[in-house]
Amino acid sequence: MRNLKIYCSLFLTLSILFCGNLKTQTLPDTLSFQEIFAITLQNNFQLLMLANDAEISKNNNTAGNAGFLPTVDLGVSNNNAIVNSKQKFYDGRTKEASGANNNNFNLLANLNWTVFDGMKMWATRDRLAELENIGQMNLQLQIEFTYLDLASLYFRLVQEQKLLQVLNSTLEVSRARLELAEKKFNIGAASQVDLNQARIDMSTDSTLFIRQGVLMKNLAADINMLAGRSPEIEFAAEHDILPETSVDYQNMYASMLEQNYSVLLVKSEARVKYQEIREKRAELMPSLSLYANYAYSNLSSETGLLETSTTSGPAFGFNFNYNLFNGLNSRRELQNSKIEYNSAVAQADEMQNNMHAQLYKTFNSYVGASQEVALEKTNLDNADKNLIIAIELYRAGAINEIEFRDIQRKALEAENRLLVAEYTMKMAGINLRQISGMLWF
Repeated sequence: MRNLKIYCSLFLTLSILFCGNLKTQTLPDTLSFQEIFAITLQNNFQLLMLANDAEISKNNNTAGNAGFLPTVDLGVSNNNAIVNSKQKFYDGRTKEASGANNNNFNLLANLNWTVFDGMKMWATRDRLAELENIGQMNLQLQIEFTYLDLASLYFRLVQEQKLLQVLNSTLEVSRARLELAEKKFNIGAASQVDLNQARIDMSTDSTLFIRQGVLMKNLAADINMLAGRSPEIEFAAEHDILPETSVDYQNMYASMLEQNYSVLLVKSEARVKYQEIREKRAELMPSLSLYANYAYSNLSSETGLLETSTTSGPAFGFNFNYNLFNGLNSRRELQNSKIEYNSAVAQADEMQNNMHAQLYKTFNSYVGASQEVALEKTNLDNADKNLIIAIELYRAGAINEIEFRDIQRKALEAENRLLVAEYTMKMAGINLRQISGMLWF
């Protein structure tokens, strides 16, 4: 990796003393990837919503929701009426009342408990447990995807920061060339064409430097958005990308089968479908429930045949239900559940196969990128040597502006190819760990 010290030595070779005039810039705070990821875990809106969904699934996984527990109801009513009545009896008597007060008070405590429903409650319990597990896995999977998205942006920012330094150094070289071209032109050792070419190159490098700064600001804004922060918050990424270690394809494949959340998720969804089969099968069986209640009623009336009436006492018994025929709808629903389960199993097999293919292709990308990194480091070293030689030749007038610019451009391209290869290698390594279920935070 080239740095400012190398370029300062190049500038000295050109006899242009401008390195001491470089302005010291105040950089924003540097955040490591783990620090920004910790902020993202707390603030990312998608993660917050999925965490709430997972909490709901957990709350739903109870014995009462599965149907194991009895239900207890309490009802109280008190009815008052003021009536005018006129009654005539068969024996000739009559009875009239004006503004008579009638009161009817009732209390009922009722308990119902299903003790057998064809084992449906057991299947429901297992289904609710799977749904809770799915809620947690959905959250974990989204955390991994967020990790990948954040890593893609963050490590690109790392490389773009390096490229900005390279572009800044390239800009300083172009500035030195322009100053030298002006001096040569003033003494008649260079043509107007050479001077204009140096000015064009200086302008081009300035434009690239400005564009790079805008790109980095927008990358930082994307990272802040993912982290649930204001896009205006300024920060710098770390200076280097650490390569992934312990990349073993066979170990990662074995781990993928056991720990990949995408695979585990669809397998859990298939188990939910299996529990639905058990629930539908239970509807073909009889059900037995017990009930018990206690009732209290008090009636008082200033009209009618009874002046007061009070009843109280418990009641208990059982209800036995067995559907003998409902148009074969229960059997139809059971068959549909079996078909849905078969589809879910096929989907799980498909997901496992897809993950296997992704693991294989990502591993190939990682190996290829690691080979590219080694080659590009050698290329960059040679390009830097050529640039040093070219500066000497340019100072001596042995090469012209176009030839020097071509060598300078190739050095910049070599630097950029290395940055791209390092980024590709890093992201391939992270994706390998995610696919294999080995993405540990």
